Amino acid sequence: MRFRLRHKVVLVLGCVLVALLLSACGGTVQSKREVESTPQAIKKAIMVEATVQVAPTATFTHTPQPIATPMAVPPGLTPSLTPTSAPTLTSTHHFQRGEDYVAQGDHEKAIGQYDQAILLDRQYASAYYHRGIAYAALGQYERAIQDFDEAIRLDPQEADAYHKRGVVYGTLGQYKRGIEDLDEVIRLDPQNAIAYYHRGIAYSAREQYQWAIKDLDQAIRLDPQNAFAYYNRGIAYGRLKQYQWAIENLDQVIKLNPQNAFAFYNRGIAYVALEQYQRAIEDLDQAIKIDPRNPFAYYNRGVAYEKLGKSKKAQLDLQKAMELGYETP
Repeated sequence: MRFRLRHKVVLVLGCVLVALLLSACGGTVQSKREVESTPQAIKKAIMVEATVQVAPTATFTHTPQPIATPMAVPPGLTPSLTPTSAPTLTSTHHFQRGEDYVAQGDHEKAIGQYDQAILLDRQYASAYYHRGIAYAALGQYERAIQDFDEAIRLDPQEADAYHKRGVVYGTLGQYKRGIEDLDEVIRLDPQNAIAYYHRGIAYSAREQYQWAIKDLDQAIRLDPQNAFAYYNRGIAYGRLKQYQWAIENLDQVIKLNPQNAFAFYNRGIAYVALEQYQRAIEDLDQAIKIDPRNPFAYYNRGVAYEKLGKSKKAQLDLQKAMELGYETP
């Protein structure tokens, strides 16, 4: 089974307010006529007093500033209003552009931006990690693993890189290596429900169903709404021929997702194994209603009809199964 799987620069503009306080001092001065008509001795005294000067009234004058003369453009040249070269982008800018492309579903362009980020900063662990995810999305799993390797070398405590690498190993069928990576994820992050889920899937692929069930137990404990965990635990119980436990898990899947044709189908198979043929037919009816192109559903419903002695219905289902591509063993 295939594994499934973001500165605000605050500019404080300090405005310095300069206040100019201008004050004027004034005095009382006798008029010239009064001074001239006064006796000489008194006149002399008055002249001494008259040395007090009245401060001139402050005046504001505006000096016109010269108007800047435009620079002359040499003949034959046209002035340009655009910079002569584009601003240099940092590794962070390229990384963010890559994220934007991923959000648009363009993984190839995203890889180009991550490439630029890494060229500018060879220690950029996140750029390697995200480029690996983009490679995996394009099905280039070996290149994805190489990037996850480098991300882990640069940041050995980053659980996500181990997780993604483990998932890719599982996709390649290298379940043992996938389990080793998922072991490390769980060591670094013991509450990671998805890591338990994926490791459980890997154990199932290796037919280690008891180990699978233990991991899927943990996945469900941490995330009780994970229908996939119930489904795969039900399949593991079925492989162990513990059909009642399988049915109980598939009940939960159908409760969480009533349109899951595979849950109805596999519960029907469990009912066949328990010889509860009428209940099996009801589930296989529903599986066919949701997915009418599933030849196995017709075939097994035919088996159930045959067990109930309904040979004509059994024959019609077998014929339909073969039309859809079912080949008898």
